[in-house]
Amino acid sequence: MTDHTIIAPGGPQRVGKYLIRARLGEGAMGVVYEAHDRDIDRTVAIKTVHKHLIDAAGGADWLARFSREARAAGRVLHPNLVTIFDYLEQDGLPYLVMERLDAQTLEQRLTEPRPLCLSQVADIMAQLLDGLATIHAAKIVHRDMKPANIMLTQTGGVKLTDFGIARFTQMEHTGAGMIGTPAYMAPEQFSGAQVDARADIYAAGVVLYEVLTGQQPYRGGGITAVMMAGKGQSAPPPSTHATDLPTALDAVVMRAIAADPADRYPGADEMRTDLMAAIGGHGGARTTPRPAGQVPSAATMIGKLSVLTMRGLEESLVSQIGPIGKILARRAAQTAVTHDDLLTQLLDEITDPAEREALRRQISGLLHADPGHTPGGVAEADLGVIIAALTPHLGPIAGTLVRRQARHATNLPQLLDSVAEAIPDLSARAEFLQAIQTQSSKGTYDA
Repeated sequence: MTDHTIIAPGGPQRVGKYLIRARLGEGAMGVVYEAHDRDIDRTVAIKTVHKHLIDAAGGADWLARFSREARAAGRVLHPNLVTIFDYLEQDGLPYLVMERLDAQTLEQRLTEPRPLCLSQVADIMAQLLDGLATIHAAKIVHRDMKPANIMLTQTGGVKLTDFGIARFTQMEHTGAGMIGTPAYMAPEQFSGAQVDARADIYAAGVVLYEVLTGQQPYRGGGITAVMMAGKGQSAPPPSTHATDLPTALDAVVMRAIAADPADRYPGADEMRTDLMAAIGGHGGARTTPRPAGQVPSAATMIGKLSVLTMRGLEESLVSQIGPIGKILARRAAQTAVTHDDLLTQLLDEITDPAEREALRRQISGLLHADPGHTPGGVAEADLGVIIAALTPHLGPIAGTLVRRQARHATNLPQLLDSVAEAIPDLSARAEFLQAIQTQSSKGTYDA
């Protein structure tokens, strides 16, 4: 989304001594820029957080805590950690200056059809666990370990990013005090309780499971692990999905993703030792490619349903299984590509036959009444939400502007970017985007 976090185009723009060259990415939490440090002729990446989120979080107190976390992370140096060069504040915004990598994320690598061999898996995981061991020794817990935060450099290096500041900058706030991405969150994170290094061990185990098999062990993350553990069940070992894998790997993965933190590895070094021993002489074996059914979000139901329909699905599941229902509803919508697929995934969360039937009728009605999409790819109901939020700032022309821009937008965040630019006052622009966030549960785009 766009607010006065965005550095205006046209002409040189600076953050401190750094000359901004390009915007690398933008999401619901903030923006990442490429910049140039002229003092030592170095290209850097600069990450910041949207101003309206800082204001909502408490302003000065939030910045003080962010600064402490960022400076602590900047003191931790290791080849497998993205190096933080500088921290500064300008016009009430925090800026984190870090090394600019020529790299792809592990998430991007996993979308490629060619699978990794076990020697590559061993190399990636060994470097990842070395990086984790280093931040844990510095009393830092990542809290948002996932393939998108694991960088693979062109020279074969692995770098962990967003460590130490994840509690403030990650994309997904899943509830009061809960921080992380649900599929990789340890069970204890869902309660908002204090977490330690073993939460990162759980996430590393999920990443390893996904790299080995092409899928995640639990659809709902740690909360599903707890529910299954209560029934004496667990996820199937990796070797059930990829029969060529050495069975010794099963013990390593299953210990890492144990529902009870006491049953996991106490630290990254111990997991690394067992993992290397388990792979042993099997380094040439191939892992399982990512399933072909995993498609971009634009092709899944999360990109097809209107805001109102999505909200109705979340509320339906919440009424049956509590607050976790919102997370599970969104996760199902992010993978399902048809109404039937979505309905099946949501009903899988309910065991009681009568409750399943009631939920089936409720969800079927919501899906049947979904208003569909405009030719530009944005749902009609979403256009209504945007027009209502924009009208106080632009007047009656808001409707015409939104519909004209919608013809060229391929998704909701792109449309929001374009219409927000029509509000010249930056504080008013922030108010507009805040209104959209309040009304819409779709604002989850990572920077």
